[in-house]
Amino acid sequence: MSMIYEQAAAIPVRLVAQKIQILLVQTRSGNKWTIPKGIIDSGFTAQETALAEAYEEAGLKGALHPEIFGTFSYAKWQGTCKVQVYLMKVDEALSHWPERYFRDRKWVNIEQSDQMLKYPALSELIHKININLLLSLRLWREM
Repeated sequence: MSMIYEQAAAIPVRLVAQKIQILLVQTRSGNKWTIPKGIIDSGFTAQETALAEAYEEAGLKGALHPEIFGTFSYAKWQGTCKVQVYLMKVDEALSHWPERYFRDRKWVNIEQSDQMLKYPALSELIHKININLLLSLRLWREM
């Protein structure tokens, strides 16, 4: 029987001149890129985990849209990781963060992310982000 690992992730988003950019982090191997994500530890919510991972892996502070944006799964640790994904409005990108020596971070547009992402299912999810969606969500109305 294969293990199931529950994870949470944030897609960090910002608008620059009305263009959407997302922040990607390098995988630990350094070969590919992904979004900040991690195991949902006992006693923590998926939202708390997504925000914590965004800080630890990318040095980001901000707010999540409270509803799950989507999910994707991938094989790891001889099991399956099931990831709940939230959109994150980034308020601040710190110059020092816990995993800065292990991971680079990069702001890219959605089209650029296609060549970089490790997981095809994540790429499909990212392509669902558009300006009308963001502006309809309360977090982005002030932008």
